[in-house]
Amino acid sequence: NYTTGAELSLRRRKFKLDPQNIYLVPPDTPCMASFRKPFLHFYLHFIAPPILTDWRRDIVRISRTRRLLSLIDSLVKAIKLEGGFHPVDFSKMMLLVIENLEHVPYEVFEFHRQDKRVSQLVDWMRNTTSKKISNQALAGMVAMNPNAFIRLFKEQVGATPQEFFLKIKIEEACRLLHHTRMSIDEIAESLGFCDRYHFSRVFKKFRSVGPATFRKTGCFWEDSFS
Repeated sequence: NYTTGAELSLRRRKFKLDPQNIYLVPPDTPCMASFRKPFLHFYLHFIAPPILTDWRRDIVRISRTRRLLSLIDSLVKAIKLEGGFHPVDFSKMMLLVIENLEHVPYEVFEFHRQDKRVSQLVDWMRNTTSKKISNQALAGMVAMNPNAFIRLFKEQVGATPQEFFLKIKIEEACRLLHHTRMSIDEIAESLGFCDRYHFSRVFKKFRSVGPATFRKTGCFWEDSFS
């Protein structure tokens, strides 16, 4: 934040968004944002690479360096003066993300060796968001008993196969809502939902707002498995 006035709440802990720090919030973290007075705020939402799924649900505070501030200032200037982003600005966004991640302490990660069968199916889900598939069919893809497969998947990923697959679909929906002109009906169909209404119900469960509101305003503060 450029000015004071806002804060994040996580498990009864409050983080004042002061101008001296940058705050990284990992995916699916159930936190709430609030403010006491008007404030100037810059945020960047990005989809983390798979390794960051081992990041514990905790907010990381990073001291803002001159380099980070320079990147943020140039992006804010582009928004104010140009009303949008030039291709060069996207490279600055990536640099901002990378340089912030370099400051994340190792102790916030909970590394574990993922079972190859689970990794195989996670990759399949990420590359096949248009499909519908049962747990039995997923288990068959890795030659496992369905009940044993569901237990293993939840132990490894922290969600059932169907919950996780829906989460991936909603992540893709967010990308399509922000970066394409596809209609909500087209997005619903492309992600394998039976109709727009079913898609909207699932989307709201994950993001707390409907897809139309999300497209208009952007809303990222939500626990995907609440």
